[in-house]
Amino acid sequence: MKKSELQQIIREEIKLLTEDVIDEKMFDKFVVALTKKKVGATVKFIESKREQIYVELGFDYPNRLFDKVWDVANSLGIANQISICADSAGGNIKKKVRINSGPKRW
Repeated sequence: MKKSELQQIIREEIKLLTEDVIDEKMFDKFVVALTKKKVGATVKFIESKREQIYVELGFDYPNRLFDKVWDVANSLGIANQISICADSAGGNIKKKVRINSGPKRW
């Protein structure tokens, strides 16, 4: 492999790691938007190789709730950085917020 090819690969990897990075400001915007949509959830800002947001909706949550969360994330341009789930564990939690009384029992 030529040196120029290797440099190009490294540049592309760096670009992948730095684009679409979510910061706390974007996390806060996301939480405010979910609160306005009246979504009951626990939202976690997880630090890993790339910051990610976990949205916990509770077990057996309805599809309409998933759609609300997805629409909000999509409108903010962070849909590829969120994980919508019933519950989550692990990861280094930078910030955790419970909104609208948190996940409900469905």
